[in-house]
Amino acid sequence: MSLIISGTTSTAGITLASANNPVFIPAGTYVFGTTATGLYGGTAAAWTVSNAGQVRAASFGISVKSGGIVTNKAAGAITGGTDGIYAAGSSSVALTVSNAGYIAGANTINGYGIKEVKGALVITNLYGGTILGGYGGVYIPSGGGVGTITNNGSVVGVKFAGVAFNAGGGISNQSSGAIVGQEGVAINAAAGTVSNAGLIQGRAFQGLFLGNGGTVANLGSGTIAGVQNGVQVSSAVGTVSNAGSISGGTGKGVALGGGGSVVNQASGAISGSADGIYSVISALTVTNAGYISGFNTVSGYGIKAATGAAVISNATSATISGGENGIFIPSGGGAGTLTNNGLIRGLQSVTSIGVLFAGGGSVANQSLGTISGVSGLYI
Repeated sequence: MSLIISGTTSTAGITLASANNPVFIPAGTYVFGTTATGLYGGTAAAWTVSNAGQVRAASFGISVKSGGIVTNKAAGAITGGTDGIYAAGSSSVALTVSNAGYIAGANTINGYGIKEVKGALVITNLYGGTILGGYGGVYIPSGGGVGTITNNGSVVGVKFAGVAFNAGGGISNQSSGAIVGQEGVAINAAAGTVSNAGLIQGRAFQGLFLGNGGTVANLGSGTIAGVQNGVQVSSAVGTVSNAGSISGGTGKGVALGGGGSVVNQASGAISGSADGIYSVISALTVTNAGYISGFNTVSGYGIKAATGAAVISNATSATISGGENGIFIPSGGGAGTLTNNGLIRGLQSVTSIGVLFAGGGSVANQSLGTISGVSGLYI
């Protein structure tokens, strides 16, 4: 039998019984839990909650032990002193959240807008929807399930990540979507898949971090920016396709810790102070039709393959630019293979080199190709 909550509840909040499912909180309703949880559902059921009112509590706005479905309407607000929505039930039960309103967890030490401890988490944040955490926006810790989010609104972590999935997962950030945190997005433990047409921003660290490999597609309207690296993929192969903007402040535009491939479209720009694209351990493949830049004049490289081989294709009207060298494979690296129809340049005026392959390799510079520096080519 469904439960409709109306008016203003007591300060104790509401504890649901198994018969109270689904639950409806209409507009104009206030559920307060000043010393506990606003709305609490135990292990008796996978709960279905629809909210158009205000649910507010000192700890959790809504806590559901056995997951379920929470729908927060445009007029709805779910706020907690710790977490806005908290789920800590069985690993076999997912929590699904659809949000068009406001969800927030205020605590700056361990407060999240949405936190799922054990099960999978599926979030649809609609246009106009906000998910805010005083610490992190959306969080699944180690031991939790796979996370999935489709975002058309705003997801913000004030002191941690906007979105942190520690059991793998996928993100689809639409053109109206913004995911912002000290680290914009972090996906660990398993491969991550990210499609971005909006904004992903790391205000202190990486814009996007994939800790166990994965795939990134940054579309034409997409921006991924980090104070350190724009996109960092560690431990396994990374695949990056870019038609928008990827930028790293003090570090790399794209950093691949297990090698992989980067395709930069004609509209794409990849830049970093240290390197535009950096790869280590395994082979790197780069196909560039846009702009790639590492602008630091002391140690900035458009493309650097530190220990693996590299196969690079630079198309007509494309640019690979480095403050020091345009393309660089140091001693100890693999062989380089380059086909160039565009511009590759080292900008520094004393020792710059257009292309430096210290581990040997081959260069095919076509009729429209230019390779320039204090030294053009060194193999």
